[in-house]
Amino acid sequence: MAGPHPTGSPADGRTSARQALFSDIVVNGRRIAKSEIAAEAQHHNAPSGKPGMAWNEAARALVVRELLLDEADRHGIRGNPRDFGNGRSETEPEARIRALLEQRISAPDAAESDLRAEYEANPDRFQSPTLYEASHILIAVGKGDSESEETGRQKARS
Repeated sequence: MAGPHPTGSPADGRTSARQALFSDIVVNGRRIAKSEIAAEAQHHNAPSGKPGMAWNEAARALVVRELLLDEADRHGIRGNPRDFGNGRSETEPEARIRALLEQRISAPDAAESDLRAEYEANPDRFQSPTLYEASHILIAVGKGDSESEETGRQKARS
C-alpha cells in the first residue's frame, strides 16, 4: 500500500478531501491561488476549530474583489491610489475598485434629522467595544529562585 505523496495528494492521483476543501478558485479565467486565500483568511474571524469558515469568507471576498476589478476593466476605469499618510497608501486595485464604486453608485443625501433618528434607534451600531490598556502585567516567579526571577525580568523587558 502506497503512503501519502510528498505534495499531499494520494499516490494514485486522486484528490484528497483536504485538497477539495482548500483549493484554488478560478473567476472569469483568473486563478486565485490557495496562498492568496490563506493570506486573506487571517483577516476573517471564525469560531475556534472552524478554520474553514474563515477560508470561505476569504475566498468570497477575493471572488467579489475579482468581479469588481473585472467590472472596472469593462468600464475602462483606472484608479489613482490615495496616500493615507504614515506610510500607508491605497493599492492600484483598491483605487480601481473605489473609483468604480464612486462612479457607479450614488448615495442619496440624508437629512440631519434622519441621521439622528437612525443613530438614536441603533446606538450599538455606532460604537466599538471599550479598549483597555494594561498598566501592570504580572509574571509569576518562584520565591527566592534567582534564576526564575531573572527569566521573569527578561520576559518583562521583551
